[in-house]
Formats: sequence, structure tokens, C-alpha cells
Amino acid sequence: MPGTVTEPTQDTAEAADSAPPVKGKAAGKDSKPSSAVARLAKMGLRRSVDLVLHLPMRYEDETTLMPIAEAIRRAGLGQPAQIEGEVISNEVTLRPRRQLVVTIADDSGELTLRFLNFYGSQTKQMAEGTRLRVRGDVRGGFFGAEMVHPTVRPVTPDEPLPDRLTPSIPPRPGSPRPICARRFPARCRARPCPRRCPRPCCRARSRS
Repeated sequence: MPGTVTEPTQDTAEAADSAPPVKGKAAGKDSKPSSAVARLAKMGLRRSVDLVLHLPMRYEDETTLMPIAEAIRRAGLGQPAQIEGEVISNEVTLRPRRQLVVTIADDSGELTLRFLNFYGSQTKQMAEGTRLRVRGDVRGGFFGAEMVHPTVRPVTPDEPLPDRLTPSIPPRPGSPRPICARRFPARCRARPCPRRCPRPCCRARSRS
């Protein structure tokens, strides 16, 4: 009848008790994964074992440093060199096209780093006086030996080198290579692979 309140049935009461609590502005909206997790999921990397089975394309030897003079002598051989030095010049030139030109030096010589595509944050990262660890192919240019788009990382004067080869993750469209490189060793330490084969497998081998 109009004006009367119907008592909730048992099914309605149970449904209300089982419903999850709703809080704040997120009510009625599904929680979205972080951008890193979403990009890894697009590559099929959803579990720890997926990272382990995502095999590197190759391994880079970043365990040694080469003087700049030695790297210049090996220019054009197609062998990547890893050097370390202090930035003595940093400028953005507009001719023949807009590019970032950085010069680093050590006790043996100087080398030019050229970036045809760059961000403003990279200009600040490679400011004058910064010590950089650089890896790339040295080749001859119009103004001498140079590296084009090398891998660059600011370091401290006494920062140690890696003690093992560094895996290079295969590139894919939208591939978060730094994320994979960070998470791969962490997942391996958290969930190490067993050194012994599973018991059913061993039993099958012993029977054969």
C-alpha cells in the first residue's frame, strides 16, 4: 500500500552484506593499474615467470672502461666502447638542424656526443661539470670522432662498474626497457629458479 515500507527479504539482505564497501571518489569506478604495469601487460609480462622467460636480445659488457683516446683509435670498427669523462661543453645548435652537442674529456682526450632528438631534461642532465659514463659506437664525423645517441648516465667519480654482463631487452613498440631491466633481476632474486628438476620428472627419467 502507498506509504508503507516493505521489509527486506533474506536474499536482499545477504546481497547487501556481501557487497564491497564504497569509499570516496573511487566509488563505482574500477581501479586502474599503474602505467608501468599496463605497459608490461601489453608485452605479455604479467607474472614473475614471464619476466624470467623474456630472454635478452644480447648481453652488453659494461664491466670495463676505455680511455677516450683508445676509443677514438678504434673508431669505425663497429665495436661499442664505454668511456667516462667530465662535460666541458654543452650547447644546442640550430644548423644544419636542431641538435644537442656535448663534449666530454678525460686525461687522454676529448669526444663529442651528438643528439639529434633530445629533451630539455637531457640538457640539464649533461650540464657542464657533470661526470658521465657513456657507451656507444665511435665514428668519424665532419668535426672529428663522435658518438651519436649513445647511452649516457651521470655517475660519481668513484662509482663502481657492474661485475657481470648487462642484459639488453628486445625492443618492441612502447617497450618499457628500463622497467624490464630493473624488474628482471629483482624478480629473479625474489623467486629463484629451482636447481633440481621436479620429482615427477626425475621419476619418469629413472623409469626409462
